[in-house]
Amino acid sequence: MFAVSAAVLIFLIIGIIPPKTALVEREIHPFTQNARVYLFLDEEYAVLPKDGPVDLPVEEGTKISGTTLLSETYTIPAAEYVKTKVEILDFLLSDETLTPARLYKDILAADRRAAEYDALMNEAMAGGDNAKASEYASLLEEADRKAYIMKKALQYIYTQPDELWYMRERYLAMSGELPLNADSLNFSVLGFIGYTMDGYESVMELGMMDNVDAGYLGMLDSFKPQKKLSSDSFFISSTSGSRAVAVVRIPSDTFVAQEKEALLMYTDLADGYDMDSQGGYFSFIFRRMDIFTTFPKITFVTASGRFVEGNLIKVSDDGENKLLFIGLTAGIKELKAERIFSAELITEEHNCYVVEEKSVYEDDGRYYVNVPGGAGGVYPVRVKIYRVIDGKVYMKVDENDDLAEGMEILLKGRKKRDSR
Repeated sequence: MFAVSAAVLIFLIIGIIPPKTALVEREIHPFTQNARVYLFLDEEYAVLPKDGPVDLPVEEGTKISGTTLLSETYTIPAAEYVKTKVEILDFLLSDETLTPARLYKDILAADRRAAEYDALMNEAMAGGDNAKASEYASLLEEADRKAYIMKKALQYIYTQPDELWYMRERYLAMSGELPLNADSLNFSVLGFIGYTMDGYESVMELGMMDNVDAGYLGMLDSFKPQKKLSSDSFFISSTSGSRAVAVVRIPSDTFVAQEKEALLMYTDLADGYDMDSQGGYFSFIFRRMDIFTTFPKITFVTASGRFVEGNLIKVSDDGENKLLFIGLTAGIKELKAERIFSAELITEEHNCYVVEEKSVYEDDGRYYVNVPGGAGGVYPVRVKIYRVIDGKVYMKVDENDDLAEGMEILLKGRKKRDSR
């Protein structure tokens, strides 16, 4: 008799105490992938001789113009400055039919020759052939100088010959010493000033972007940058605050929501333009900001929690590594402290309903949550699961029409016919 009474009492308590419930939440949820980021900057630098302390009153990181005075006492010999300027003008005056398209192609060819000589020099050095290494070093220096002069000539490509002759005569009349500024250093990149060498300046420059692949990034991973200068020299640079590329490396099988759109846009551009004649793809895309800004936005998060947003302007995939080339036009100054770093790439974002994992159950290969009904009953609502992360179930809003934000569901999912 006692046992029967106890059973009846338990049944009544179960019937009276309602099951625990929760509310369906809704949020924009980002999904991320661990990534390695390589920052390529648009910058120019010089290593200058000194015979004593050099005053540099302009604080590092300050934005400069071409004539911003960088030292009260240090000067540039006019002869050195004039030699470079005259060499640039003579190059232009030697061929008055020169066009930007031809010049871009010649620059690209000179850069490729320099890369070939560099590889041959390193091969000769590794083989102990110092004579050959010295020969290739001279050829490399010559190719680098030729590319440098042609790149500088771009700023005068539309100047009339008579004006070029006038400029040449004016430069030849200079003598004495010139004030230290971006103009006297022949810098064409005007941005924020720097005095600290990180050692990556020669290998992570924006002009190299057309040759960057997974192999090149692998080289950078093992690269040992030389950060020290001799006691009789100092370093100075100017870095653009509006042009940089972050190359993000992730596994090939990573899904990136913006990838398809970026690939289609890149292909359309490659079909419509001769990129070599435009100085290469990256040179072209940063000059055409009207096109650049139409590429899809993508974001990564640094270890310090900084959100960095750019435009996904190119994607490459070698079957093992997927490389995302993200063009940056802001936040570059803050990122410059590290050239290679780890980050979380936001691969996709979705408007999702979110519930506890224990609220969802499976029945015949389909998933459901239970919604309380009248008289203590429940009724199932079928759901489509997107992802399960840390005990939370995410379901895309546009794939779950029968759910709604704030809907009450049983906290512990169970089949309707399940009496437990």
